[in-house]
Amino acid sequence: DAAELAELATALTPSAERRLETVKQGEAFAGTVRDLWQVDILPAPYSVAVGQAVRALELPLLTALQLYLLAFASNLAAAGIRLIPLGQTEGQGVIRALSPLCEALAAQAIGASLDEIGTFSPLSDIASQRHEALYSRIFRS
Repeated sequence: DAAELAELATALTPSAERRLETVKQGEAFAGTVRDLWQVDILPAPYSVAVGQAVRALELPLLTALQLYLLAFASNLAAAGIRLIPLGQTEGQGVIRALSPLCEALAAQAIGASLDEIGTFSPLSDIASQRHEALYSRIFRS
């Protein structure tokens, strides 16, 4: 059920800023899918909105998981290009290097149960909570 998954995705988000980010991205994604493919998906956190679209459009799940993870890696590389001395070519190299990992993680995730979904990254969570209280920031979240 998409509503239950949305609740779980929201609960797993460690800071108010990340919650806002995933909800806004999910709303934007759902709107784009509705407009372009005339598929009715509920506004939800980004990961749930993507899952609804994959299901509604009957896309291959493994491929969708691989591409979802690769898009995440691409976003991290793009942030690295803006934040550190990492050029475009090096950024593409990072994405290429992470591609096999994305494939392996997707293959592992496809068989996961809801009880196996979660993260353990306390330092990242604390950094996110501190970041949302900063006055000047390079990134929104």
